Amino acid sequence: MYSSISSCFLADFDAFPLPDAAILWVNTPWFMSHGYDLAQQNHRQELDDWLLRTFARSTLAGHGRQPGDAIRLGADRYGGPEGTLLGGSGRCGAYGPFNAKGIGPTPLASTSVDYAHAHGLLPLTDAIMEVIAGEVVCTELPQGGVPIIALIDTGVEACTNLGRPAERCAIIVRPNFFRIAHVERSILFGSSGFRGADQELDGRRTRDAIEFRAATDGTIDLRRLAERLTCQIGASRAHRLWIGRASSDNLTWAGAALDYGCVRALPHWRRAGDGNWQWFGNEVGDIAQIIRSVAETAARYDAPVTAIPTRQIKQLLSAMIDDFFGAACLHECGMPSNSDASKEFELLMLGLFEAQQRSSYLTTDRYTSWQHKDWIYYSLSPAACSRPASDDKLWRRVKDIVARAAREADQPVGLISAAASTWLQPRVLRYYHIAKWRARRIAASLSKCSTRHARARLSAFIRHEVTHSRRVFPTAPAGYIVRGFINRERDNLYLLECARSGTLRGAIETNRSEIVEAGLSSFFRDEPPARRTDVELTEVSVFPGASDTVRFHDRLQLAG
Repeated sequence: MYSSISSCFLADFDAFPLPDAAILWVNTPWFMSHGYDLAQQNHRQELDDWLLRTFARSTLAGHGRQPGDAIRLGADRYGGPEGTLLGGSGRCGAYGPFNAKGIGPTPLASTSVDYAHAHGLLPLTDAIMEVIAGEVVCTELPQGGVPIIALIDTGVEACTNLGRPAERCAIIVRPNFFRIAHVERSILFGSSGFRGADQELDGRRTRDAIEFRAATDGTIDLRRLAERLTCQIGASRAHRLWIGRASSDNLTWAGAALDYGCVRALPHWRRAGDGNWQWFGNEVGDIAQIIRSVAETAARYDAPVTAIPTRQIKQLLSAMIDDFFGAACLHECGMPSNSDASKEFELLMLGLFEAQQRSSYLTTDRYTSWQHKDWIYYSLSPAACSRPASDDKLWRRVKDIVARAAREADQPVGLISAAASTWLQPRVLRYYHIAKWRARRIAASLSKCSTRHARARLSAFIRHEVTHSRRVFPTAPAGYIVRGFINRERDNLYLLECARSGTLRGAIETNRSEIVEAGLSSFFRDEPPARRTDVELTEVSVFPGASDTVRFHDRLQLAG
C-alpha cells in the first residue's frame, strides 16, 4: 500500500530476529472474516511461523537479537498541523500489507520526545490493554478502528518507564492504514538543505500523499472528512469511551481510531484529563485544526477540494458533534429519532453533558471517589432510594419522557428502560487504573507459564475483559434487548429478550465468509482481500456458557 503512494513514503531500516519471541494472541475472527480458516492446525502453524519470521524483530542492540537474517522494514513518514519532532512512526515498521508496533526506535524517531516513546518499545501490559480496547472500539464506534491482529511476546525485558523496574515487552501487528497526518508536513525533523535530505523527502511524501487522496476520492472532501471525525467523536462522548486526543496522527482518513494506548472508559461526562494535557470534551479545537491543515496542504499542491466554511468552523463542528452525540443517545436507548419526546430526551442528555463538563478531574488520580458517583445510571437505578432532590427531579423527568416516547412510537416502555440500563451501565473494568492493574497482573503471570498455556490464558483473559466491557451492540436484532453477552474465540453469544413478549432466547453471532483456498501465503505477500463478511445471528434453544455470561443489571424502573 505505502510504496504505491510514494517512493518517499517509507524510511527503510534493518530489523533483526528475536530468538525467544512467541505468539501470545491471534485475532481469529479477523482472519476468518477475510476468508482464512484458522480452524485447521496447519493454517494456524503457518500463520504463527510467518508472524514470528516477519515481525518478531528489533532494531535495538543488546535485546537478545540474532546478528544475522535481518529484513528491511519501513517506517511511514507523517507530520502534523504545526510540524512534529518525529519524522513519522518512531516505533512501528511496515512489511507488505501489515505493520508492527514496538520493534524499537526507527530512523524517524527523535531523541527530543519523552523517554517512554524514545526507546521504541511497547510494554506487554500496555499491549494487552491496547488489544482489549481495540476490540471494543472497533465494534462500538461508528467509524470503528484499525484492528490488532496479533500480539507477540518479544522474550525481552527492558526498562520502558523511568523509575519502574524492567518489564516484559511485546509487539502488536496491524493492517496498514492511511493517517490524516500522512498529508501533513513534519517540518521540525531531520536534515535539510540538500538533495535527499529529510525535509526534501518529507515534502515529496506530502505532495504524493495529497495527490493520492485526491485521485482516490476524486477530491479532497473536507466536509465528508469533518462528518467522519465528528461522528466518531460524538459517539465516543455519548458512550463515555474516550479515544484520547483527536489528533491527525491517531486517526485514519476514514475517521477510525488507530492507536489505543490512550483509550479508557469514563464513569461519567465530566471533563477528564490524562495528565498529558489531553482532555475529554476538548475535541472541537483539534478537529478544526485538522480541517484547516488539510485544506492548506491541498491548496499548496493545487489538489481539488470540496470546501467547508472555515470562518466559524468551531461552531459548525460543535453543532455536528452535538447532533451525532444526541443521535447516539437516542439509538442506544431504543428511542425513535423523530418524536417530540425523543427531541426532549436528546436536549436533556446534551444539557447533562454540558453541566458535567464544567467540572474536571485527572484519570491518573488514584483516589476513587469520582468513579461511582455523579452519573445518571445511579440516579435512575432502583437502588438509589436516598437520591438527592436534584436526582429525584431528573428521575421523574426521564421517566415521563420515556413513557411519552414509548406511546408515540407504539412500543413497550420496557424496551427503552432496559436498553438504557445496558448502555448507561459503567464499564468499570476499563477505568484506567483498574484496567492497568488487571493487565499488569495477567502479564506477570504469563512468565510462569509455558508458551502454550500462556497463550491460552491470555486469550481467555482478553475474551473475559471484552465480554465485561461491551455496552453497544450494533448487530443486535430490532425488537430485542441484549440481556447477556459472551465474547468467544470464533463468535459472540447473546442472551436476547423479546421486548414485547419478554421471552429469553440465545443467539450466536458468526462471521460467514468465503474461505480462500489458495492458502495463507498469498495473503502475507499481497494486500489482504476486502472483507467479505455477512454477520448472522442464529437462534439457539439452549444458552451455553451461561455461568460466564455478563447479565446486565435489572432494567431501570422507568416503566409504569
